[in-house]
Amino acid sequence: MGQGEELLKEIKGNVGTLTFNRPERRNSITPDMLVQIHLTLKEWAEEGTVRAVVFTGGEGKAFSSGYDILSIPTEVTEETKEALKASNPLELGLHSVKNFPYPTIAMINGYAFGAGVNTCMCCDIRIAADDVKMGMPPANSGSYTTRRA
Repeated sequence: MGQGEELLKEIKGNVGTLTFNRPERRNSITPDMLVQIHLTLKEWAEEGTVRAVVFTGGEGKAFSSGYDILSIPTEVTEETKEALKASNPLELGLHSVKNFPYPTIAMINGYAFGAGVNTCMCCDIRIAADDVKMGMPPANSGSYTTRRA
């Protein structure tokens, strides 16, 4: 496991662990991390040696603070545009978690918001520390509406 990586991957016996490793951003999830989740789970499923996957935020204060909207690229190549028509990175990553052929476990600590909650919900089992705070902020954002008196 490399400490400079955003997603740490480890296998012990038949258990694979994926650790969100962006403590400075409370483990917010980037498009690259979602692609790495997809590729890793695909590889582990094909190999068949990993029989359970644990998702964790490591020792930090958050499982994941959600999708890092600042990491969304503003300019992409034509081939990337074509690839994104089929599935965006969030859908790709979450679909891979949900459809992994063996149990997936969210080991939740600290904060879990937005895409972090989505990741937890795609797992088969969720285990949370006593002090977990979870929420779905995007549900409150989006279009601004006004009320008439």
